[in-house]
Amino acid sequence: MKTIIRILFVVCVAILFVACTPSETPPTSEIYNLVDVTGSHQSQPVHLTADKLMRLSGLDSEPKSGVTYTQSLITEVHLNQELPIALVPASPSKYNKYKRRAKVKRFVAQVMQAIEDVQQADYDRESSTIFLNVNNTITKVANNNADQQLVIIQSDMLNNSREFSAYNRQDMKKLVQSPNYLAELLEQYAPITATSLSLQKMKVIIVFQPTDTQTDYAFRLISQRFKDYLLSKGMQSVEVVANL
Repeated sequence: MKTIIRILFVVCVAILFVACTPSETPPTSEIYNLVDVTGSHQSQPVHLTADKLMRLSGLDSEPKSGVTYTQSLITEVHLNQELPIALVPASPSKYNKYKRRAKVKRFVAQVMQAIEDVQQADYDRESSTIFLNVNNTITKVANNNADQQLVIIQSDMLNNSREFSAYNRQDMKKLVQSPNYLAELLEQYAPITATSLSLQKMKVIIVFQPTDTQTDYAFRLISQRFKDYLLSKGMQSVEVVANL
């Protein structure tokens, strides 16, 4: 009888220990920031501030979260250097809010420095492979395992390559006349190869402030066609905004 009581006691203690031990894994998010350095983008404001980074990553409401921020340029080539900055998830069993606050502050400072550094990039490049850069990035991010995924595209979307040029009247005419023209074109030369299931947790934000009516018209048309294309692939949401 005593043996049974001891066994029951040990089992109860074990159950209480498991119940009281934090076991929930903190969420993870990935933010990929694509900055267009073709055209006159240096006049664009810095859209991603420290407060916006905290909000978009979820760190403002859940400081235990793990966040990976990656920054890359949109240029005339499809392969560009990436700058990854990571904040590992906090361990629930060893969580110290003061130490965590310091780590989050350090992470945010590193991201802000990276954003400041990109202002020194070589801007005003004539050619641009925007769609190829963006779609390759979307496929890459979709294949990662973050709980939340966000791709920020800071671009006027005025692609200027052999396949499609926003400065070519015939290309723009086709874009106006056929809503599916851009989607069909992208499937040929810059397809998103990720599955619709893997894209369901991804959000895309296209950010740009046009400075003249001609650019405004082209940006609105191209970004809307591109938005429709992304949503047709299974994207969770796509926003086109003037500021984050």
